[in-house]
Amino acid sequence: MITATATFTLGTKTDSVTVIRDSASPTVYIKSPAPAGTYLTALDSIMLTGIANDDSQVSTVMWTREAGNDIVSGTATGTQSWTASNIPLVKDPNQVVDNVITVTAIDPFGNKGSTTLTVTREPQTITNEPGAAEINLVKPAGDPLDLDGDGDVNQDEISCGTD
Repeated sequence: MITATATFTLGTKTDSVTVIRDSASPTVYIKSPAPAGTYLTALDSIMLTGIANDDSQVSTVMWTREAGNDIVSGTATGTQSWTASNIPLVKDPNQVVDNVITVTAIDPFGNKGSTTLTVTREPQTITNEPGAAEINLVKPAGDPLDLDGDGDVNQDEISCGTD
């Protein structure tokens, strides 16, 4: 604490101010869909959730998605517990595309902490043979429609809830 004293002909005035030195960076963690590393999907967009901590407070959580020269960014909803929704993923019909998503937490003093998740977007494989049109889509690991875990989406798995 810093104290300043001023003396006037009519008396003395004393005031103080508290100075806080914060050099610690916030920490940020991705909880869903995967904590870190690489996540495989065929989706057009993705939602991330996570937590951020700081010794003072977290004022903002932002995200940036880079896929080659295509860069987009946005602000997550929430700070200590945050959600980044509808992050668009780049696709290329001919190759696997890595969408590198960096999430950054910022405290009121401008200190930043980041973490990264690489979301790999699978290509669609289209085969067209003479006399028969066939489309083979590459299915992501852990496909929620594959209810019996046999690696195939069967008719009973996609007609669930219909008459």
